[in-house]
Amino acid sequence: MSKEKKMKVLRKGKTFTVYYTENSNKEKVILKMINSEYLNDEEKYQKIVKQFQVEKEILKQLDFNFIPKYIDSTELCLCMSYIEGENLKDIKNKLNYEEKLDILIQLSKIVKELHKIRIIHCDIKPENIIYNKGKIYIIDFGSAILDGEKVEYIQGSKNYSAPEIYQEFVRCPQNDIYSVASIYNRLIEEDKKDYRIVYGGMKKDKRERFNSIDKILKILLDIRSKI
Repeated sequence: MSKEKKMKVLRKGKTFTVYYTENSNKEKVILKMINSEYLNDEEKYQKIVKQFQVEKEILKQLDFNFIPKYIDSTELCLCMSYIEGENLKDIKNKLNYEEKLDILIQLSKIVKELHKIRIIHCDIKPENIIYNKGKIYIIDFGSAILDGEKVEYIQGSKNYSAPEIYQEFVRCPQNDIYSVASIYNRLIEEDKKDYRIVYGGMKKDKRERFNSIDKILKILLDIRSKI
């Protein structure tokens, strides 16, 4: 990897630390690095490295303008493009109803595109949604996986993740559907909430949940067209 300048910590989690810096070409980049304390625990380290490799491979194959661009990587570090903007968690109280709907519509369309190519994000939450001038971006594919593949290392946010991720170690499109519905439920005011999305998207049993993000998207587009 090319030499980077002074790094600024953006987020330090249990497993990874995320840094902001500029590379030798003066491009703004993000460095995601495995925390050093895991280097001495071989079993945990191997599980983390395996999932980290999945994230790298997913970003390598994706060429969408709504996610970070893969730049380079080593076993311990991933370098990707920096996305300007603010995360949804920090700005949600500044948004009006129409802006919130537009964000949810964009989010549903992004999830639809990912599901088309069998990618399940598995950690969709406000902190992982970047908003800039009316457009959103999805970041942090650290929990992502290809639909149908087995899971050995569980990550995600319990506030927005589907229950089967933790109870059954199951990852499927319904995981992301639950997360989108959960964000809708927390973002939209009670008097404006359409409970078809809440009830259909947040069923505890994934078999009873909406089986496609299209169902949420259709409801959102219908609501938006009537404003």
